[in-house]
Amino acid sequence: MKVFYCPGSERLLDVLTSAVWHYRRYIDELINSGPWENIDSFLEERKLIDMVLQTAVDKPVPGSNFAVRCQDGREFLLVRQVLEHYLSESIAVLNCINEHMIAEKCREDIEIIRRYLMQAVH
Repeated sequence: MKVFYCPGSERLLDVLTSAVWHYRRYIDELINSGPWENIDSFLEERKLIDMVLQTAVDKPVPGSNFAVRCQDGREFLLVRQVLEHYLSESIAVLNCINEHMIAEKCREDIEIIRRYLMQAVH
């Protein structure tokens, strides 16, 4: 997997980085919440996040436009899952927050995910 960025796409990379961090935290909470019959799948997903997705986000490659290029369907589904999770978290925060600055950031993140990031994954 590779993340391509271009001048002006720093905010997109920031939102993607936040999405990865939030999803990684979510998976860790699931793993630590008790005995699971499918703990191996959570551990495998966390391993893929750490080895592939986090590495791609930490070391983006210059390009002509912002894109997340996945090598296979598994990577593609993981990135989509990460973005959808962060989108739902941001919507939940937006629906219950009264702080203007946080609400604006949530609105901006939601817009970036819907308009740009979901289309940037291939």
